[in-house]
Amino acid sequence: MYKRMSMLPLVFLLFAAFVQPVSAEEPVDPVKKKFDELVEAGIFEGWQDNTQNNSTMTREQLAVILARLKKLDQVNPSSYTDVDGSRWSAGFIEAVTKAGLMNGIDDDLFDPASDVTLEQLATVMVRALNLSTYSDQTVEGEVSDWAKSYVAAALESGLIGKSNDYTVPATHEWLVNTAYNTNQKIVEQQGFGITVASQIGAKRVEIKLNAAPDPSSLAISIVRVRDRTSVDIESLEWSETGHQVVAQLAEPLTDGSYEVKISGSDAIDPTRTSHEFTAEAERMSKLKWGGPDTLPYDDNVEVPFFVLNQFDEPMDAKDAKFSFSALNASIERIPDRAAVLVHLLAKAKPGDSIDLIITHASPKMSATKTYRVGEGRVVSAIEIDGVPAEPLESGQSAELIIRVYDQYGVLIKDPDWLNGEQGVYAESENPRLATVSALTTDAAGNIVVRVAAGQDIPADTTVNIAVNARSGSAGAQATLAVKAAKAVSTVPVVSNPPANPTVIGNVYTVGSNFAYVTVDTDDATQVYYYYEKKDASPDVPTADEVRTKAFADPQGGSAPVSSNQASFVLLDLAFGHDYELFVVAADSSGQLSDVQTYEFSSGYLDSFVEWFEDEENPTTGRCVFVYDAVGQPNPEAYYLLTGQPIHGVTADAIKEPVGTRVDSGMFTFQLKDQVLYLYVAYENNGKLELFAYASDNFPV
Repeated sequence: MYKRMSMLPLVFLLFAAFVQPVSAEEPVDPVKKKFDELVEAGIFEGWQDNTQNNSTMTREQLAVILARLKKLDQVNPSSYTDVDGSRWSAGFIEAVTKAGLMNGIDDDLFDPASDVTLEQLATVMVRALNLSTYSDQTVEGEVSDWAKSYVAAALESGLIGKSNDYTVPATHEWLVNTAYNTNQKIVEQQGFGITVASQIGAKRVEIKLNAAPDPSSLAISIVRVRDRTSVDIESLEWSETGHQVVAQLAEPLTDGSYEVKISGSDAIDPTRTSHEFTAEAERMSKLKWGGPDTLPYDDNVEVPFFVLNQFDEPMDAKDAKFSFSALNASIERIPDRAAVLVHLLAKAKPGDSIDLIITHASPKMSATKTYRVGEGRVVSAIEIDGVPAEPLESGQSAELIIRVYDQYGVLIKDPDWLNGEQGVYAESENPRLATVSALTTDAAGNIVVRVAAGQDIPADTTVNIAVNARSGSAGAQATLAVKAAKAVSTVPVVSNPPANPTVIGNVYTVGSNFAYVTVDTDDATQVYYYYEKKDASPDVPTADEVRTKAFADPQGGSAPVSSNQASFVLLDLAFGHDYELFVVAADSSGQLSDVQTYEFSSGYLDSFVEWFEDEENPTTGRCVFVYDAVGQPNPEAYYLLTGQPIHGVTADAIKEPVGTRVDSGMFTFQLKDQVLYLYVAYENNGKLELFAYASDNFPV
């Protein structure tokens, strides 16, 4: 699903980005510039630029341009005996005739293919603008008596330039200049508006305007005529001249009529605020093979194919059933992707040609392409993509997309080959700051390498990640930002007199509602502790007070010392709060150490994980993983449920084989009337993150 967003700021930026100064080294032909604007405005749509060869224009060409300038709907049938109803210009000729802008040469003859003279061009444009004419006006140059007043009005209003002879045929250059000037006059008189709107893609609508508005003041809406349902517009893409905008829709159009409407400006022509067009639902139209023409002599060579709709756009056809065959090669489809694996070693040799064939039954279509078999595969280029914009924190990880190309430009997507002797390897400049995994494949079929930030990052810095061909033929490098571990996670070593039991360890906070603590001690048999929210009390308790609270307060407790260590769990922490932990150690005689104070922060209950109670079996908890925006199951998630907390756990540590993969986005587990510790590693915006929670009932 997509959310409706305000388009005006984006549209303004898009429009501004196109307004570029013209280079002095590339002078722009003013007539060509006018022609391009008229094309984008839909007035010269489908017209060839013949302004440079002095070709003339015909009466039917003028009729078409005139009808578009005035936004006249085509009219049928034709009233002229020399204009067949199937003629491309018939509807336009009848429209300008009914509007009184052009007449036939006789009652039932229009003479569509004859040339238009300059005085005829001037006449119809004066009529289009409803300009006043006066019979006593004079014109310098050759002009027919009937046309003198029209030519004079056209000259006075600036529609046409001066000529020695107005009875000669008008060239395309004259048509462009006159049509441009007439369009400007129409906009001045009536305002700007839509000339035409049409579907140009499954989710794309092109809207043409007879003037370039300020996009920041223009609102565009599209509705389905049948039920007046609004269509969500995802973005607007303005042309360079501003006469044309393409609306990218959130969902594909369906069969039927749609209406485009503009509003928001006082300069809009009320007769041009809307335009209806007919749309058709996306359908499969063409199959096409991709990739370079030469394939490396190897097995598991990936070759893409494309399924195109009627607009020549790639379309999602994962549910379509295709058949594949090959001559001089073996072929198999890669599931859920528009690609096949081609195996050449058994049936071909370098220099041979192979044919790949793809067919679809309904609608019936096929595509065949002949490829040449080259030499054995060699790495020739490597690219690294997907570097996180934000620094990775200690314990976080991210997947970098690795693109490896062979000598023929074929993208190598065989992880076994890439990890082999002829492939590539990834390495970190500083393994202390970040570690890298072997190359693998993600759900989309991309070759990726997982980079994990180190556990002991001293300061915010960067680390270079390199991917190199083992042969030395190619390499690439990316710079990854990493973030220092939070200072509250580490407690300095405290040196106390040997006769005094000490606490010299670290506090590990690993969950949203619990912390697992291990402390080191000297000469102690028992540890007492008490914790509270930071700043809950102004004073640090004494050693005796800590021991008293350890027995009397729910937020206190004690733990025995074994091998100079004591471990305990702080449960029922509030989400996202800062805490202070006070610890003292006691020796066998009961002597207490000084109070050691530790600060730590609890985590948040992450919205990526939800759990529900099974009504039929209340002792079963159910976890569901969702994306943050669209509410779909997370395809990259692992979990571990244990009766004991784990020290220093990371998201990577929960992945296989330690954790259990959750392919469906959901898993269930049995409650055991005891505190259980749930660790979940999930992918969020390209990063592997960790969620941990402790409970004996996992309340919903």
